[in-house]
Amino acid sequence: MAVALACLRRFRSRMCACARDQRGQALIEFALIAPVLLLVLTAILKFGVALENKEELTSSARAGVRQLALGRSSADPCARAYTRVTDSASGLDTSTSKLKVATFYDGSPIGGSTDPPSSTPPTCPGYLLFSGHDVKVMVTYPCDLKVFGRDFGLPSCTLTSRTTERVE
Repeated sequence: MAVALACLRRFRSRMCACARDQRGQALIEFALIAPVLLLVLTAILKFGVALENKEELTSSARAGVRQLALGRSSADPCARAYTRVTDSASGLDTSTSKLKVATFYDGSPIGGSTDPPSSTPPTCPGYLLFSGHDVKVMVTYPCDLKVFGRDFGLPSCTLTSRTTERVE
């Protein structure tokens, strides 16, 4: 009986030692939290890319409207403004299916432009632009906020930039 009791005490002490052992706890916790952290990190990176694209779009719209405002003497200032927008948007995919540009004169579309912009480059003669009037360039670009191929309920978004300047 004493041998059985000693064996039982040894077994119980070993079981208590195993129950207090926490060597794998950190690994299990990390395995549970890592996918969530990776998802959040990827979402932050995607949002950062979208903000960078918006800044690039605003800069290219600014360059395009400046070209349009100074283009009274050129044969086709709208086409030159479109070219300036696409050249300035070096960090964006400037294929005509993605980057869309519209030009406006005193609030009305010119050069075959529409609101929202279409994928066809606008064209207009320079003699239509008079000094002191407003010209506006509107540029749109699609953004992708999908994380690992899932949209998580977020709608697709379109980045838009409008810039107005007076014709000189």
